[in-house]
Amino acid sequence: MLKKNFSHSIKVTDMIEQNSSVIQRTRSEQDDIIRRLLLDIVEIMNNVELTTTFFPEGMLETVRSTSLPLFMANVYCLMAGPVKTLWMKDSHIKDELNTLRKQVQKVAIDTCLTLIDVAIVKGINVHGPHYAITQNTLAGNLKQFILGVTGNVELSKEFLHRNSNFMASNE
Repeated sequence: MLKKNFSHSIKVTDMIEQNSSVIQRTRSEQDDIIRRLLLDIVEIMNNVELTTTFFPEGMLETVRSTSLPLFMANVYCLMAGPVKTLWMKDSHIKDELNTLRKQVQKVAIDTCLTLIDVAIVKGINVHGPHYAITQNTLAGNLKQFILGVTGNVELSKEFLHRNSNFMASNE
């Protein structure tokens, strides 16, 4: 679902940039499209946060072999980059969009902090089948999150498709 929304985000950026777009929309139509996209991302992120908060041990197996933390970094950078600097620039509903943007950034960070707490901090001296492998993989993914959010674009280019990588394009 995040990948699908990332591709929609590329289309929104193309729609707003007048030079590279054939899609012409009024500002109120653009605002409506942006609001719907942000609400979709908010819904996805809230579901991820609820799952990691209330079923943290169950999330370990789910995120063990995925790049969920890297996707969280990409979402964070999308909100800090194009949404803040381009999408909201001439918006008629700037306050509403800014509230949604900040909510998404907070949830992305909270989700990764919950994963750190459950998988690494609470897992000290816990032993079980494959638990060390899970911790090691998750620690690597969380490292990707930290490097992605702090601007290590080379790492994000290795793991995310170029067209949907907002870390690499974030100035």
